[in-house]
Amino acid sequence: MQTFIQQANTYGALRQPFFFLIDFEQKKPLICSFDESTEKGLIWDIQGVKNITENQPHFALSIIDKKPITLHQYEQGFHLVQHELQKGNSYLLNLTYPTEIKLNGDLIQIFHSVEAPYKLLFKEQFVCFSPESFVQIRQNKIYTVADSACQKPFRFFSVGI
Repeated sequence: MQTFIQQANTYGALRQPFFFLIDFEQKKPLICSFDESTEKGLIWDIQGVKNITENQPHFALSIIDKKPITLHQYEQGFHLVQHELQKGNSYLLNLTYPTEIKLNGDLIQIFHSVEAPYKLLFKEQFVCFSPESFVQIRQNKIYTVADSACQKPFRFFSVGI
């Protein structure tokens, strides 16, 4: 992680835009300039600025099968989150669970078919998209945007990582 932090600081000092991805366990952090992102397996579209030029037609996606957690499992997690929020341990938290789904398309088709201001496909491992940014940079400080982030859904799909 130290190399990752040093690289982020270097990009920041140079005022050079960069992409970073940190896995939950912080074992495989990825950081690269936007120019290097394609060779790292990233395809992205950020408010119409993208690193690919090919346009694929929209694909009519549909869910063939899904295996969500039970309502009881979700309620347990929800109550835990509520408890931690009331204790003041967080003010922004996304409660998520993996849900195996089977679609009539693949991740690249999802990426090209979804209309969202923020989209990312990583090495045919996952695709995510959002209607808005969860952070903003103002006067050289990074801010989370908790109120609006909680009102709109964030979508994340992955394939057997």
